[in-house]
Amino acid sequence: MKEREFHSSYGRIIWRGETNILVGTSNTWQLIYIVGEKGIKENGGIKIQTPGDWGWSRPQINQPIHGSEGYTTAICSNPEAQLELEVLRISPPWEENPEEIVDPNRLQGKDLRDHILANVPTRRLRVRIKGTSLKEGEKIIITLGDVSRGMGVGFRSGVHSREEEIGVWVDIEGTGDYKKFPSCPRIKLMPRSAKRVDFFVPSVLRSKEKGRSLVVFRDEFYNLAITYKGEIEFGSYTSPISGLPQSYSFTQRDRGVHQFFLSFKKEGVYRIEVRDRKKQIEGISNPIKIISGEGPRIFWGDLHVHSGLSDDNKIGTGMNKSPEECYEYGRDVMRLDFMAITDHHHLCNSLSLEEWQHIQDAAKKYNEPGRFVTFPGFEYRCERGDTNVIFKKEGISGGMEQEIKYFSPSPGASVPRKVRNGIPSIHELWKFYSKEEIITIPHLHPYSGSGSFFNKKYFKSERWQYIDE
Repeated sequence: MKEREFHSSYGRIIWRGETNILVGTSNTWQLIYIVGEKGIKENGGIKIQTPGDWGWSRPQINQPIHGSEGYTTAICSNPEAQLELEVLRISPPWEENPEEIVDPNRLQGKDLRDHILANVPTRRLRVRIKGTSLKEGEKIIITLGDVSRGMGVGFRSGVHSREEEIGVWVDIEGTGDYKKFPSCPRIKLMPRSAKRVDFFVPSVLRSKEKGRSLVVFRDEFYNLAITYKGEIEFGSYTSPISGLPQSYSFTQRDRGVHQFFLSFKKEGVYRIEVRDRKKQIEGISNPIKIISGEGPRIFWGDLHVHSGLSDDNKIGTGMNKSPEECYEYGRDVMRLDFMAITDHHHLCNSLSLEEWQHIQDAAKKYNEPGRFVTFPGFEYRCERGDTNVIFKKEGISGGMEQEIKYFSPSPGASVPRKVRNGIPSIHELWKFYSKEEIITIPHLHPYSGSGSFFNKKYFKSERWQYIDE
């Protein structure tokens, strides 16, 4: 159905409020739903899903008091209609009940605090019409972060600089068949001004060898401060350095990051200070060891990165960045030497062949031996717990296809409880990939206490006594 036809039949939405905002700020927004020509029957309504990322308020309907955030209200232009507001907990898709009604009246202590402060799964607001039906042109007005009583603090935005969607669905028949609007409101979160500076240099270099370094400005939430402009100075080093100026002026074109190539003549261990005197921002590099000949090197990387292909992002709780964006951030902002995308590959949320190929293509595209080395991989779950599976090279799509057939059951098939994601044990995975060059790294979650993420029977020896990550 085309977008114009959808709006004509099912209605349209209007968003009132800022769509370009700073991270970590309190806001009030209104979403106005205008009923389409088909109307809405009793028990029909709309759902709204706000982002589930770190820092976002969750909608709540019972706490308009001073200091509370996320207070949400709804009114209808038809005085005969009664609106039933419910907050739904959105569970991961592998749970039996993907939506569960949250009753704030039953929440006490820490549970109530978590409900308001967003340390809980994603929330979705459902507004249903009771007592009558709605006709074309009638409206439902939902206010997120309602402060009209003069006591709330609004609806807090997340702390990650990125674009977020406010998902909206409508059910016009009252049957629970909700259809998502083809165009939903989007909010662009902008970083704040620079509050800190990081200076990344190689950990080990030979004398006179050129090494890549990065000066990176960030806000208080560690977002890249893309609007930073100012003059920086370098100092407090005792060995002559080639390639590093005494000062440098950041412009808008730098977007908070600038690359320098430097080299040292004398052996030793050095750290370099960087400061913006005017803005009173200063930092110091990591130590850099200068050696005379060949020797061991230290390389920095991250072998457990999730992109928007992981299932947790599909319920609004994780990153919505592509593998390409993740690699660019690791290479250009964090100055990593190596990196692996390891998205979730579980029984009910296995990567598709297309998604797996996407991960491999991105790894191949960004792999630069000698500068930035990339590895394809995935995070797998079995009875032992979670494991990151890292492949030395791309080009194993056939293996993934066999694997999906091997441990993904057909729809409706029963799965033994002990088989967490279709492969009974880590030993079976090692056997399955015996002809591939892989490494497996346990990624265990002792805090879960359920055994789903960490099974202690696999770690009985003393050397596993204090497992954590």
